[in-house]
Amino acid sequence: MNNAIKSDETDSIDLLKLRAEVQRCLGHYSESVSDLTYVINTAKPDADTVTLMNLYESRGECYERMEKPEEAIKDYTEAIKLLQVSLKIIYPSTMLPTLGQHEEAIADYNRAVTLSKENEDISPILQQRECHITRQRNTMLQSSTSTSS
Repeated sequence: MNNAIKSDETDSIDLLKLRAEVQRCLGHYSESVSDLTYVINTAKPDADTVTLMNLYESRGECYERMEKPEEAIKDYTEAIKLLQVSLKIIYPSTMLPTLGQHEEAIADYNRAVTLSKENEDISPILQQRECHITRQRNTMLQSSTSTSS
């Protein structure tokens, strides 16, 4: 695949996207981030919004798996900007508690609910994320209480 990527500039972007996806599935997140970053940085100004949103979302997932929440939040936020209503819109709210930003997580979650009211399919996912945020917040509160005792 590497030789094919180097040989034809037109097809190389599609091959890089494919390789990034394979690397991500194999758990090679750093390699996937490298390919996704190249594809994002070389995207044409008139690139398909959904495609770009998916690229940022995939790279954000890699950062999340690499335990780099700041980078994950940046990419998930960029994905939200590119596509205002998406099931993935709630990902930043999942990562913010990791940084101790519980109020921001709740505000982000509420924004996702507001933007997604027309989409009935999102309700179970939002409920799941709300539970996740609550669990993280409670765990952090318990940790801070036990360390201050």
